[in-house]
Amino acid sequence: GMGGVILNRGELVINSTVFSNNMGHRGGVIADFGKTSIESSLFDSNAGVHGGAIFSNTTSSMNVKDCIFNNNVALTSIDYCAIRLYTTSWSIDEGNHHQRQSACELATGVGGAIYGNNDIFVENSQFISNSARTGGAIASYSGKSLPSLELRNSTFLNNRANDTRYSKGSNDLNNFHFSTGYHGGAILGNYNRLHILDSEFYFNQAIQDGGAIQARAKDGRILDSI
Repeated sequence: GMGGVILNRGELVINSTVFSNNMGHRGGVIADFGKTSIESSLFDSNAGVHGGAIFSNTTSSMNVKDCIFNNNVALTSIDYCAIRLYTTSWSIDEGNHHQRQSACELATGVGGAIYGNNDIFVENSQFISNSARTGGAIASYSGKSLPSLELRNSTFLNNRANDTRYSKGSNDLNNFHFSTGYHGGAILGNYNRLHILDSEFYFNQAIQDGGAIQARAKDGRILDSI
């Protein structure tokens, strides 16, 4: 479903709250379709298919301050999406060869902590040991316009873009086609504005491209950061 704990369609303010071991399809903790501000809170060991902790689809900005996102994971799973079977090849001897693909309009296993299409402002927060197939900590996707991401005085430690395949049933994920690779160990997205200020990135990894960051931005700045 939408949001393992909260489905927001209004204005949501969260302060001094702990969210641990929750699970949801879109957002392991929060599915945000309104406006959300989060302060002094902990998101620990949550899981979702689109956003391990938070999924956001809104035109309103999201503000995150003094928070910790630890060990959240965006699952690369087909257990929670409709599946379509399509033909990949054909031969006289063997007939049709098929492959399974998710019918979700969004890629699975994206955004280990946060996955959104809106402007996101993060200040004085920590992202530690989150993982996803792509965008180990934060991933953005484009809605009607390119989103912006601003990070201030924040730390990204040991986040991963790696294999997060998960199946609770009998689905063989080795024969399943996923629409994303393993990119952006900490950050992934196409942005209007990407500003990273006074922030630190340590020991983040991606199996393919962008061990810490894989991004495009019309206005990209990394200042006073490590």
